[in-house]
Amino acid sequence: MAKFTESKGILGMVGPVYVRTFRGKKIMQSRPQRTSSDKEKNISANFMRKVSLVMSVLKRKLVQQMDRRLDSYLQPRLTGKVLQILYKEKQVPLAERSVFSLDCSGLVGFECNSNTLFKDTFHVPVVVNRESVTSLRVTIPGFIPREQVIFPNGCIEAVLRLTTVTIHSPQDELTEPPREFSICFRLGDSFVEEVSKDCNSLLEQEKFEVVVADIQFFYPIKSVPQRLSLYNSKVYNPSMMVYAK
Repeated sequence: MAKFTESKGILGMVGPVYVRTFRGKKIMQSRPQRTSSDKEKNISANFMRKVSLVMSVLKRKLVQQMDRRLDSYLQPRLTGKVLQILYKEKQVPLAERSVFSLDCSGLVGFECNSNTLFKDTFHVPVVVNRESVTSLRVTIPGFIPREQVIFPNGCIEAVLRLTTVTIHSPQDELTEPPREFSICFRLGDSFVEEVSKDCNSLLEQEKFEVVVADIQFFYPIKSVPQRLSLYNSKVYNPSMMVYAK
């Protein structure tokens, strides 16, 4: 819509162009052709939206499990990493790519809290093998705490937790509760024996599954070894994905 000004000039839109005044001069500019976007037909947008939805479910599970001790950018970092993995699967059409059907093992080594890295804290390889469609075996080789675990100053005890999260659908009701097991050890222990544990999945459908390792440290209150307090916080909470399917 255009109008005549008091000086008999034109101001506003006229057909495919519009006229405006800039620094006392009349300027005529062309209008770019407007394009309509149908999100339902935009394959890339749908693909990204589905991945983001699954990652939001995973984030909620991890936030609950770790009592919010995760960095603020976990979901965008995680979504970006998964998109990077899935975009490499060129042999599968984009519309058919999904975390439920493609290999997401590229997530192994992903740090859930970028403020403090798990790989710099726990120097023992955590081994996860799939025994069957419904079974994972998690193995922690024997280790010497004082030599292979970096304890924060003042901490004397630690708990290593392995949490398996399985998602069969973006809907929470089709997401299995996290399965966890842990081992406790002290800085002064001469040796911690190897631990091996089966983590069974209840369903056999296509699924997105990750195993996350995190380590919690405890320090004595007022130098009384019997009274321990958790050292971990949102800033310090080493946690990393050690398996992804």
